[in-house]
Amino acid sequence: MISADLRRFGRPGLVTVVMLSIVLGVTACDQIEQDRFAIRADGEALLIAVCEPFRSDAINIEERASAGEWIELWVEDAAMPLSSGSVLSIGPTDFPSAFSKAEVVPDLSPGNTISILLSSRGSAQESSLTSSITIGEQGLSEDQWLSSDKSVKEEPCA
Repeated sequence: MISADLRRFGRPGLVTVVMLSIVLGVTACDQIEQDRFAIRADGEALLIAVCEPFRSDAINIEERASAGEWIELWVEDAAMPLSSGSVLSIGPTDFPSAFSKAEVVPDLSPGNTISILLSSRGSAQESSLTSSITIGEQGLSEDQWLSSDKSVKEEPCA
């Protein structure tokens, strides 16, 4: 049945089907994934655990109050070789982190959303990791990690 349909469309139809298959296959491997991060508070600071190895060339972290506009917390072009379990910190903290932005104090109020985007432009294709995590009614814990699926864990990348 498929070969009869392809014969009806001829060589251009076959080329279109092959190209579409290649494009869909390539983009499927490079889709933006969810739940690659977990967050928790450390005093006034926001800790973000990266749960997948990723070589980031750019970082964009924003927050939004429940009815407000997005506010940039950290936007920077910088090479960051991140391993699974690496922690980014935003705000004043004593938490040991190789990647931090101490001069910003995020608003960690219940209902606020944290948007995280790490991108890599180092290969032939740009790839990225992204997630949006909304802080629940009980606020952000200092003892447990919250992921975008709203699960709470002792270990961020478990």
